[in-house]
Formats: sequence, structure tokens, C-alpha cells
Amino acid sequence: MVWWRNQSAQPPAWNLKAYHAAFTATSKAQIEQGVAPWQQPWKPGARRLPENLQTGTPYRGGNAIYLSVTAAANGYTDTRWATYTQIQELGGQVRPGEKATHVLFYKFAAEREAPPPPGAPGHAQARPPMLRVYAVFHVDQADGLTLERRDDDRDNEPEWKTYQTAERLIQESGVAVTHVRGDRAVYHFQTDRVTLPEREQFPTGNGYYQTALHELGHATGHPDRLDRDTLKNGVGKFGSTEHAREELRAEMSALLTGDRVGVGHDGSRGAAYVKGWVTALDHDPNEVYKAAADAQHISDYLLRPIRERETEPEHRPRADTDAAARRPQISPAPPARPLDTRPPLAVGADGGPRAGDRVTSAVPVPTVQNRAGPLAALGWSGREAEWITLVALHSGAFTRSQFVAFFQEPSRVAALRLVRALIDQQLAIEDERAIFPGGARAVLLTGKAMYRALGIADVRHRRGKEATTHVLLRRLLSLDYLIERPTLGWLPTEADKVQRFEAFGIARETLPYRKYGKAD
Repeated sequence: MVWWRNQSAQPPAWNLKAYHAAFTATSKAQIEQGVAPWQQPWKPGARRLPENLQTGTPYRGGNAIYLSVTAAANGYTDTRWATYTQIQELGGQVRPGEKATHVLFYKFAAEREAPPPPGAPGHAQARPPMLRVYAVFHVDQADGLTLERRDDDRDNEPEWKTYQTAERLIQESGVAVTHVRGDRAVYHFQTDRVTLPEREQFPTGNGYYQTALHELGHATGHPDRLDRDTLKNGVGKFGSTEHAREELRAEMSALLTGDRVGVGHDGSRGAAYVKGWVTALDHDPNEVYKAAADAQHISDYLLRPIRERETEPEHRPRADTDAAARRPQISPAPPARPLDTRPPLAVGADGGPRAGDRVTSAVPVPTVQNRAGPLAALGWSGREAEWITLVALHSGAFTRSQFVAFFQEPSRVAALRLVRALIDQQLAIEDERAIFPGGARAVLLTGKAMYRALGIADVRHRRGKEATTHVLLRRLLSLDYLIERPTLGWLPTEADKVQRFEAFGIARETLPYRKYGKAD
């Protein structure tokens, strides 16, 4: 039993270099034979990507591709894998002599338990992500398992509903798609536009959406989206290794997204890039794993708006009656001031308000929703974009409990998911100062791309880690004030305030300003 127990953990002789070497060798052989997973046609609705036997959770990125490659190499037909311990818990037993396949999981500092105290050597904020390795076995390598029958038609989803989801994905992508009669499907980098043949030229609806997913995969590499080097370096270099690397990412992402949407996959496009893919693998043994990781990001980016719309409704406050029911975090909130709905200020001949007129503003009060639009280009939409906008404009920092209070979430799962996504994309960090009871830390939005998209690239909130504890608490308290008063009109930036005062007829040169150091 000791030998088997060692198989369910990281073997002493295991190393990352050997893992990538095995991944590359198997993938290269399959590419040359034309049987790699992304080169194969997958029936619409069929379960083809690997998932965990016990939890049903799909494997992602490099793990999904590696397990698919391994399954193809060994002739496995099922998609389910599990650790040795999980197989035992389900009443099975791995057959003697069966070889485990390894999967990698990177755990970032923010997810670790019991981090060292702030200021201690090797504090979690300074640590690189921790690599965890698990040995898994395919269900065909075990005896005694009671396996449920798997239907090719996942959940018996009707075809029209699958197409509806795929159509929404295209619409929500933010990429212009035009149709021209012909035989070319292409993404134009310079114009940021996808061109497809007319719909009726495709023999099936699945074929149309499979092609669209491939081209949209390219479009995500635009600098206004995921800003992917393989797209920028491969543009206009058909037949080059750089172009083949980008095609590998687009093809893998079409495979992952097609599986999740249910339209299947058409691997015929890959035939032209076999030589380039083999050359890329010769240059970099990690290329397939890197491409799979990028493909997962592409798929997540394209599917995020759809997932948000499907999970958004119940807890997101939509009306003042919802907001009034919120529990304040600091003190009872006074009645919220309603937004001014009266006509704008009438302007006299001299450019100022006419005598006797009530002075009001011709400039509309901004809201979170109409400010959050530019974040869509970075992959953020829905309530995540609204929250990022609110925080960036008013505080630059937030706590998970504030997110929960603002959206009236029943649990902290959504907040944890958002924080993890921000940190993974290097758009935020957790403050090292444990200034809250229980050691909770504030999350600091530091990604300049978000502030630039909102038109406030130089706002001091972005440099939150330079703020004193007093300033950080003050910013969090100001965010609490807004959370308690969701219908209050607000003017967050200097430009908003100046514009509002000028609308009142006050000259810009008479407004007060603050001078920093030796600056003008």
C-alpha cells in the first residue's frame, strides 16, 4: 500500500522539466500524425474535454490539453480522471502497473492559508505562485468503479438554444463581424474586424459558429483586449513560426469554447500549420503548455459576459427599494438625496444664468453604469465592471465585505472570485497591513490599464500602497459612505467638479486648487 500512496502525491523524482518534455513529445507526435485533440472534429454537444470523476469539475488550460493528449495517445474514450485516493473513495482500485499522469495547479499567495505576518521575510505578497502537482489516473486504469452512462448529447440541449448562446457570444465580444460571399474567414488586425463568408455558405450552423469562434479567438489578442504578443508578432507573416504560434492559440481556444458552448469543434484548419507548430515546439519545449494557458484566457474572456448575464439577476440591486434595505456598515444612513430631474439651467446672453432662474446644472450627474462601459475592452462587464469603476473613482481600495454589502450577496464567493481574478491578472494586490479585526486585508487596485480606460490614469488612488494607514482607512470610509447611499449623485474627479462649477457660472480661475511640492 505504501507504493500506491506515493503514486497519489508528488513523486520525489518528479520535476517540471520532465513534465514539459513528456507533454511536448506526445503533442509533437500527435501533431505530425494529425491526431492532436485540436486537430480532430468533435461532435456538437459531445463531452470531449477531461473532467474530474468525483467532483465533475472540468480541467482547464494546460491540464485539459495534456489529459486530452494523453487520453488520445492511450486510446481512452471516457473523459473522466481522478486521483488514486478519489478512486478508492468511490469504491475502485487502480490496477497494478498503471502509470499516473500529472496535472499542475498554481496557487497564488492570496489563496494560501496562514500567511506569515506582515513585514516578515518571505511575506506572501513577495512570493511567487506555489506549484502543486497531482497524480491522476484515467477511469480505464481502474477496476471496481460504478460509472454512470455518458450521453454524447450533453444535457439534451436543443440545437436552437446552443445557437442562441453562440450568437450572444458573438454579439457580446465587442468585435465587428461582417459577412462577405466568398471562401475566406479572417480577422483583420488593423481594422479590428472579423470577416466571415455568408451564413448560408456553411453546410451547418455548427460549422459557422466553429469558424467564428476561431476568428474571435484571434481578435482577443488586440491591444484593447488581451494584448497578446503572438497576435501582434504574427500579423502579416503567414507561414512563419510566429503566425503558427498564434494559430495554435486560436485553434485551442476554439476547441475549449466550442466545448463549453456546445457547437463542437472543426480541426481541419490546423492542417496548414503543422510544420510551424512542430518548429515552435523545437524552439520552446513549453510552447504547448503556454498556448493552452493562453487559450484558456481567450475562452474565459469570450464567455465572461454570458456567464455574468446568467448569474447576475437576483442579488444585484436595481431599484431604490432594494438599496434602502441595505444594512449600513458604519452608521445609519440619512435619506438619500434624489437625483435632480428638473430642466437644465437656462443660459443668458452673457453666458451666465438669467436673473430669477433657479441655478442648476446642465451637466448630468454620472452613474456607475454609464462610467463602466470602457472597461468592457479589458474584459470586465456587468457588476464586476461597476464595482471596479466605483472603487477606482472613489477610493482605489476595497474590502471583500464592502463588495458583499453593495451587491447584497448571501456569501463571499463572488467577492473572492473577483479578487482572485484581479490579482491573477496583476491588476490588484492585497495590502500588507492587517488593519482589520481577524487580519483581513484591503485590496488595492493598482492596474493602470483600468484607470486609463476610465480616463483617470494619474489619479492618486492607483498608488494605494504608498498611502499611510490613516489615508487608506479614510478612503475605505468614503467608499462605505457611497455604499450606504447608492442613489446619491456624485462627482468623483476633479474634471467632474470643475465642469459642474462652470455650469453654475463660476469661472475656472476663481476655483481653489491644491499645490503639491514644487509643482505649478
